[in-house]
Amino acid sequence: MPKGGYEGCRDAIEVGGESAALVESINATRAERDAARAVLSTAAVSDAIAEAEIYAMIDSLGDVRNALNTASQSGLPKPTRRWA
Repeated sequence: MPKGGYEGCRDAIEVGGESAALVESINATRAERDAARAVLSTAAVSDAIAEAEIYAMIDSLGDVRNALNTASQSGLPKPTRRWA
């Protein structure tokens, strides 16, 4: 079985640039690329988070601005060491 990708093209050129070997290598590389694109296109659709889901996550945090503005430092632990 011929090598694909850059190695296949390089090998074909090194043996004298046999056109059939070069075309075979290019076709194998294109097939690998097309297979990778197919995998990526299906993964992107199924793994994507919808815009509505992002807004729902943000809404679930509540009123963050108010919580930060009204928070007191008395309940926070004291640092155990100084950071330079």
